[in-house]
Amino acid sequence: MTGIGLNRRLAAVLSLALMGLVCIGLSWWQLERSAWKNGLITRLEALSTGHPQRLANLSQPQEFQKVTGSCTSREGTRLYPGASAMEKMGYHVFSSCENGLVLNRGYIPFTETGFDQPLPGHVQFEGQVRFWPEMSPLDRWIGTRRPQASDFSGALPYFIQLNRPAFADDRALPVTLDPRHLQNNHKLYAIQWMSFAVIAFVIAVVIALGARRKQWTGPKTKTGADRGGDLS
Repeated sequence: MTGIGLNRRLAAVLSLALMGLVCIGLSWWQLERSAWKNGLITRLEALSTGHPQRLANLSQPQEFQKVTGSCTSREGTRLYPGASAMEKMGYHVFSSCENGLVLNRGYIPFTETGFDQPLPGHVQFEGQVRFWPEMSPLDRWIGTRRPQASDFSGALPYFIQLNRPAFADDRALPVTLDPRHLQNNHKLYAIQWMSFAVIAFVIAVVIALGARRKQWTGPKTKTGADRGGDLS
């Protein structure tokens, strides 16, 4: 085998080995994600079941905790891109209260772009505590609009995602977070990544053995017939 051919095979083997190591790392990461997801589901089930707590009686509300309270409307509504419980895209309607609370009232379709239905004064609510989502560098780069506490003057570090309409004629449909609908497929993803790693290593071994075999046999010796000569 020539030096050029050997170098190409060596580069292919090293690339495949590196790819296999990356896949193993991704597989391990998915296993960690699986453990995190199981903990999240367990926590959601514990916090979202049972009777809701009065928000005013909680010094440090936990995320996803089921609460009740009251809200006196302070400002108009703000719309942010979001999905319904059936994964249909549209807007989520946010309204602020005088006590610093912000309510995610629910979903409206994209067709209601002129939606402007404020809270009717004072309302009682039931929902779940949610912390404000963080804006990633990618979100900022592509201009994604996510609800932020800074969008509302004097907002608390969390908002309330309603489980039922804030008032009788509210056109916003609450998006209830039900832990029974959450799936944990991260172990399956881990198996997939590990399969990719095994395939990469097998191909690398096959290429390496092929190169080794050619080194053992050496270059093929041409016979007289191959050279066009007469052996008689």
